[in-house]
Amino acid sequence: MSSNERPCMFIEFPTTIYIVVPWPNTYRGLFREDHANLGEAYALEVKKKIQAVHKEGRQIAGFICEPLMSTAGVITPPQNYLKHVYKLVREAGGVCIADEVQVGLGRVGDYYWSFQSYDVVPDIVTCGKPMGNGFPMAAVVTTTEVANSLACFESSFGGNPVSCSVGLAVLDVIQNEKLLSSAKCVGLVLLEGFRNIQPNHPMMGDVRGQGLIIGVELVTDKESRKPASEAAELLTYKAKQLRILVANEGPDKNVIVMTPPLCFNIDNARHVIQVIDKVLAEIERGTCPDQMSAQSDEGITELTIPLDIVSGVESYDDDDDDPHCKRARYEDMD
Repeated sequence: MSSNERPCMFIEFPTTIYIVVPWPNTYRGLFREDHANLGEAYALEVKKKIQAVHKEGRQIAGFICEPLMSTAGVITPPQNYLKHVYKLVREAGGVCIADEVQVGLGRVGDYYWSFQSYDVVPDIVTCGKPMGNGFPMAAVVTTTEVANSLACFESSFGGNPVSCSVGLAVLDVIQNEKLLSSAKCVGLVLLEGFRNIQPNHPMMGDVRGQGLIIGVELVTDKESRKPASEAAELLTYKAKQLRILVANEGPDKNVIVMTPPLCFNIDNARHVIQVIDKVLAEIERGTCPDQMSAQSDEGITELTIPLDIVSGVESYDDDDDDPHCKRARYEDMD
């Protein structure tokens, strides 16, 4: 079972293999912020799915989700949701799996792993990209019981010494540079900063997140909460031209997601808030042009020269040896 609206982006599995339960989205889900017992209400939907599976004579193998759902649009589930769900799944004979690839390893600030924020302990934890800080590596951590139930497994590249050294170095940096407390403090600056400017923006429907993973949901108006997908896409492009990298995620691609590196500081956070504030205001006023633009000392100015899609260099930057080719110099790329 999964609580992500996009359990797989590219491959369609038979629906008999997995079941998608309603995501615990308190902003636009089945139950919203005015509900008295959000965690129990969403957990009840999981219970209904389990009962339906049992009626078909099938069993539950497990439940997997990100404790804080990143690509789903930075969904922070109600505090007691995972507690109820983990209990239901284990009573049904399944294991509980926490996907910590994006949200783990100190990103949430308060704890090393995001599942700790909800006072649960999974049976299996997956972790990956942050462990290598750019170096390709991943790991699966399990309870002793789960590990002992597995058959003997070998991998040609498993436990590679170089990979292990990189992973240990990353862990040392996180500890020695106190990046957890930094993520917590800087994350609060981002969260409170966006909430402070939220009343000034009719399209800024919701601000949520924890630590250094923040989501700003854009809507056409705050009453209907209709997703403003086009505005979110335009904002990501304009922010990139001002040297700010954000993504638009969620099922409707209307949530501006920020997952900066753990070395992100308070000055960086304030700058991001200022840029998003400025660009969103221009979009809301209808004064933000749709065409590509670049940064100048005066603000945003239109580019009259198209960019080469592959290299990112300006199209007049021809190769001296071949006028039909573009130079792809690293120093010229963004």
